[in-house]
Formats: sequence, structure tokens, C-alpha cells
Amino acid sequence: MNEQPTRMQWKDAPALLAASALALILGGYCFGREDHSTYLPMMWHIQDPTLFQGDLLIESAKHMHMYFWHVMAWLTMALPTEPTFFVVHVLTVVGTCIAAFGTSLTLFRSRAAAYLGLVLLLMPKGLFGLVEAGINSQPVLTQTNVAVCLLSFAIWAFLANRYIVAFLLVGVAFNIQ
Repeated sequence: MNEQPTRMQWKDAPALLAASALALILGGYCFGREDHSTYLPMMWHIQDPTLFQGDLLIESAKHMHMYFWHVMAWLTMALPTEPTFFVVHVLTVVGTCIAAFGTSLTLFRSRAAAYLGLVLLLMPKGLFGLVEAGINSQPVLTQTNVAVCLLSFAIWAFLANRYIVAFLLVGVAFNIQ
């Protein structure tokens, strides 16, 4: 009897790791530019409230209820900032690939469809070019990328009838974003 696949297996791991590596190569990574020019000073102010006193951007951040940068500020008090950002970025990309593969496998019950979904996820989104390559539209770690990863897992959990897990993941994602 030919059984339809519904779960990932260890034999899928090399393809998922290769897809994640390709996503990182296509999307690239950088530290300290784009959104980081806003979020790093906010993080540093969380770590040391004497920094940037009276700065309008920092003062306005007090009304932004995104917990991701508070968590990153706490992490980078104990760990070096740049490597920590890179590791979280890599985990986000790997997680998004796993969630996309798992969602496709659950939805279509076909390993071939799951691999196709992974390929489509990695394809550049710009017209005939690498305008927005692969998974992330920016080569920097942002709370949006982390939230998208968590929401991808939430969709997978919902489709697998794991409603409480899906609910919790959506709640965490909304508090991050």
C-alpha cells in the first residue's frame, strides 16, 4: 500500500539545510544598516537608559510595544551583538524553510509538492532579478522576519490540527511585530 507522507523525516534534513544555505547566499546578510540604524540605538538605550537621553526617536520608542528588541537587548548584554544577530538571522531562515516544507507536506500530502514549495519560497521575487531574493526582503535581522517565521509555523500547526500551538505562536508573533 502506497502511504501518503504527512510528516517530515530525517532524510529531508539535507535538502532543508541546503535550501536554507541557498536562501542565506541569495538573500545575503549584513549588520548595522537599514532598519538596524533605528533598532540598534533603541537596543542600546534599553541596555543603558543614560544613552540618547532626550532623543526624539528613542522617546517615541517607548510607545512601540515590540518585545523582540527588548529580548535582543537582553541577549546582547550577555553575548556579542553581531554574532548574536547573525545566529538569530540564520535560525529564522532555517525555521522558515522548515515551516514552509512542513506546511506544504501537511497541506498536499506529497513530498514532491513540499520540495516544490521550498523551491518556490527560495525563488527571487523581483521580475527577472534579485530585487527581493528568497525568503527575506532585507538582508538584515528584523522583527518582521522572526514574526514571519513564527507565523509560518503557526500555519503549519493549524493545518495539522494543533490549534493551541498555532494560537500561541500567533500570539508570540503579534507581540514581536
